[in-house]
Parts: sequence; structure tokens; C-alpha cells
Amino acid sequence: MKVKTLKIGDLTARIPLIQGGMGVGISLSSLAGTVAKCGGIGVISTAQIGYREPDFYSNTLQANLRAINSEMKKAREIAHGGIIGFNIMVALNHYKEQVMEAVKAGADVIISGAGLPVKLPEYIGESNVKIAPIVSGEKAVKVILKYWHKYYGRTADFIVIEGPKAGGHLGFSKDEIIKYNSNLNFDDEVKKIKRVVMEYENLYGDLSANSGGCAIMRDEEFGLAFLEKYQDRLLFGTDMANCEMTFPLGNWLDEQEHAGRLSRSAYEKICRTNAEKLFHL
Repeated sequence: MKVKTLKIGDLTARIPLIQGGMGVGISLSSLAGTVAKCGGIGVISTAQIGYREPDFYSNTLQANLRAINSEMKKAREIAHGGIIGFNIMVALNHYKEQVMEAVKAGADVIISGAGLPVKLPEYIGESNVKIAPIVSGEKAVKVILKYWHKYYGRTADFIVIEGPKAGGHLGFSKDEIIKYNSNLNFDDEVKKIKRVVMEYENLYGDLSANSGGCAIMRDEEFGLAFLEKYQDRLLFGTDMANCEMTFPLGNWLDEQEHAGRLSRSAYEKICRTNAEKLFHL
């Protein structure tokens, strides 16, 4: 069976699976490293991660920070180049310090829930770490993304949605869990969250990689509809200066526009004007 890859910025997971971050000794280097080695995204939980350190009870913060580094190092040795990240709960003591230590340790991604990670972009600084909030509804994602947009000029690299049947720190009351489990479908809430994510003008999709082009061209009806719907958020270009080289998606876009199947508006935005706007050209 052919499985689609999962792309998050410049990261590509061969298997579209993100392993959950289960705290206090479950999601550590062995599990995360193995998942990453198999092609998914391995996740280490920092919740009391240093519980095996000899000074854990007398020097908890430093024990946890040391363990963040040691567990990442061991996971890297297992993963053979796979993607490794951390799950860091906002509710933890010393959340900021743990995020900053995860960045120093070389995390590829940081996933953060059990609270609203509104200052997560500040804590990762200028690093290239991909960040994702865990949300359970439209309200939470609105608050987080609005704050990130206003104060940091950025958005999430991806969003983790936890429904009422997920384990962990859920954003639902007992009555809401009973309601959803009995007769309501959570799909409507997922659609609301997706609409909020699309509101932010600094969220763009890059079609320049071959994988993006293949996905668009493989199903022509879907591809054209996708380009028209998200024409304000898509970019296609290349850094290759060889005029004799051909680019399958570039040729395909030309053909679709010439045949009248892709609007001139969408064509120009995707191939030129969106980049001019984004990079202030």
C-alpha cells in the first residue's frame, strides 16, 4: 500500500504518523527513536523526564534538563536521521526552561498542550524548530494563533487536534465528553478549527518541491479546485537558473492556464504576485 508522506516545512516524514507524547517514562528515547527510524515522527515527553536521575527529588529542574539532552542523544542514535521532537506541557513547572533546553538539544519539532502555549514562539527564538499547539476546539486555536500573529508575526507549523476520545489533558468538560461520545460528531469542530487556521495571512504553502507538484497533478480535478480555492496562499518557484531545465508542475500550470482550466488570477498569484507580496519585492 502506498502511503503519502507528511511534510512540515522542510521536514518530511516517510510515514504520516506523529507518535503521542506520554509522560513519566513512556515516551522516551527508545520509543521515539524507533518511531523515527521507521519513518514517522518520534516524540519524547518531558513530563518528569529526569525521574531516573540520582538528584531528581533534590534538584528536579536540573535533572529534567539533563534528561532532555540525554534522551534526545539516545533517540538520535536509534533514529538514523529520522525526525525527533518533544511534547512539552504548558502546565509543567519550568515550561520555558524545558522548551529552551529542547531547542538546544536539537529538537526538530515541539508540540505543546495542557494549556495555551501563547509564548512558545518567544521561547524557541530564531531556531528552525517546528512548533504546534494541541487544541480541542475552535476557541483555543483562535486565541493561540491570534496571539502568535500579533506578537510574533508567525503561525503554527502544524496543529494537533485532540478530540473527546483522546487520552491526556483534554479541553472538554465531563458533560461535553459524554455528549460527543453519545450522539455528536466531532468532525464539525475540526472543520471550524481548519477555518481559523486559514484566516492568517502569513500562512503559505510552497508547491516548488516535486512532492507538492505530484500531489496537485495526480488528481487533476482536485488539483485545480485546490489551486483556485487557496490561490492567495500558494507559491510556486525555483532557485534554478538553468533556462533549459523543465519543471513538471511549472509546465502543467502553463498548460492549464492556456487551456482555460486554471484562472489567470490563480496562475499569476501562485507563480508571481504572492511571492512579491510575501517578500515585499
